[in-house]
Amino acid sequence: MRFWTAILLAMALVALCVASTGAAPAQLDEDPPGTPVVNDAAGGGDAGIAARLGVMAERFGAFRGEDLKQATLAAALLQAARFPAQLAGATAAPPGIPQWRALGPTSAKYESNAVTLKVSNSGRVRRVLQALNDPDTVYVLTAGGGLWKTSTFSQTNPRWVPLTDSQPTTSGGNMAFGRDPHTLYVGLGDPFTFMPILTGGMIKSTDDGKTWSPFVSLVGASTVQDVAVDTSGASDAVLVATDIALFRSSDGGQSYSPVLGGFFWSFANTSAGWLASSDNGVIYRSIDRGATWAPIPNPGNGYSNAGRTTLGVAAPGDSVVYAFAATPFFASPCGFFFGSPLHRCQRDLFRSTDGGLSWTALGITTKVPTNPNRFQPTMDLMQSQPEYNQMVLVDPGDSSRNTVYLGGELSSAKTTDRGATWTLISDWQPQIPGLFFTSLPCTRTSIRPRISS
Repeated sequence: MRFWTAILLAMALVALCVASTGAAPAQLDEDPPGTPVVNDAAGGGDAGIAARLGVMAERFGAFRGEDLKQATLAAALLQAARFPAQLAGATAAPPGIPQWRALGPTSAKYESNAVTLKVSNSGRVRRVLQALNDPDTVYVLTAGGGLWKTSTFSQTNPRWVPLTDSQPTTSGGNMAFGRDPHTLYVGLGDPFTFMPILTGGMIKSTDDGKTWSPFVSLVGASTVQDVAVDTSGASDAVLVATDIALFRSSDGGQSYSPVLGGFFWSFANTSAGWLASSDNGVIYRSIDRGATWAPIPNPGNGYSNAGRTTLGVAAPGDSVVYAFAATPFFASPCGFFFGSPLHRCQRDLFRSTDGGLSWTALGITTKVPTNPNRFQPTMDLMQSQPEYNQMVLVDPGDSSRNTVYLGGELSSAKTTDRGATWTLISDWQPQIPGLFFTSLPCTRTSIRPRISS
């Protein structure tokens, strides 16, 4: 069990013990009057978890609130100071405690989804960064396993090492390089993991992830959707998209302040400035390094009826921008999945040629790819999970910016003609003859893509 996880469990046990006995060790405060007693034997499963969260909420505040975040951080720092030799990466165990050796990363050699396949399953990845000064150095931020690094990426079996096991959480939100290739800004808090853990904060490394700055809370936030860095000024301006606001740091990540309220998903640096996509169907623009924001002009309402949107450019400062969008969350369903109503669906892929000030819908959702199959008969890639499965990548090797890759729930696809035609380049299951879900063969098959960023 990881050190920080043990701390959180210890806090929960302390709260339960005090609630049930009415007394506490001398160094701890007693529970406030009226704190409920939780009888674990009375109900298990979700009911037991809900009861324990209730106790934690009364003792420390709402589990996604700032009070609990600060209380958890304080407890974690106290335990780290008291038992530094037990932190991940410690070189010497304390007297009487065995020396532990990390075995990871190890391979999950099976993938099970309707059928079981002998293939590696990495889990969900939030961001991959390749060092510009060394292509063999690659960083991978995962949703639940923290940040990993290899300096031997081109080898057949690159060696990966964990960098954030000693941090308050291994829940990965997003990350970006600073102007210095050795500087990393990492946001903690996966947007799809709803657990009462210490998230909604930023850490920084200036030595390739060897050491880290203290956890800096993004006050009130619990998840980090995107991180971007503006390097055009004298110092790094760090932009962070969270579940409650856009945050900005003007002092190289030492402190952060909210600059625009709302739930935000994605950044893009274009010829028109910085763009940020919100969950309410508005794309905002900043022309002062993220200090202030205003909605794009959007003449003719070209970008419309959109919810969660992922932005993509081939290179910073490009005039050609793509926006892969879901529909807003409506009370009435926009589709059905196995008889259940869908309240979000794929909206469309939009394209801009003026840095994101105006947009054209490409009308891809109902198009038929060149190699359709039973599970992916059209280009409705998001299908039943538009709020979860979105990816758009623009090929920097194509000077026309007409080559685009999209990822969704069951498939990924590629166009080389600005969205006029599409070819599927992966499928969620290999096409095995005789199985009930056998479909028309794709050009190439792979395991189901796990795309969330």
